[in-house]
Amino acid sequence: MANMAALGVLLLIAVCALILQASADPRSPARPFVRRCRKQNEVFKKCVSSSCAEAKCWRPTVGPICTADCVYGCFCRKGFYRNRRGNCVTSRRCRRRG
Repeated sequence: MANMAALGVLLLIAVCALILQASADPRSPARPFVRRCRKQNEVFKKCVSSSCAEAKCWRPTVGPICTADCVYGCFCRKGFYRNRRGNCVTSRRCRRRG
């Protein structure tokens, strides 16, 4: 009877380990992912909504509804807006050049 109880506990541990392994995010890197952005006024962001990651000159307000996707990349710093040329500029430059 003690052997059956020990076997049951061992089986339970094995099942829990399998569930944890299966539910782990396969995209998460083993070590911290650090990336530097080359363009001025950009920062690297990890796992942000593609629709709410940054403000744009033609859409200066981010949100209120964001997609549930997860993207990584360089985005405009807070207070800067992506212009049509792909650069991060101040709101004053948005109005001048779009």
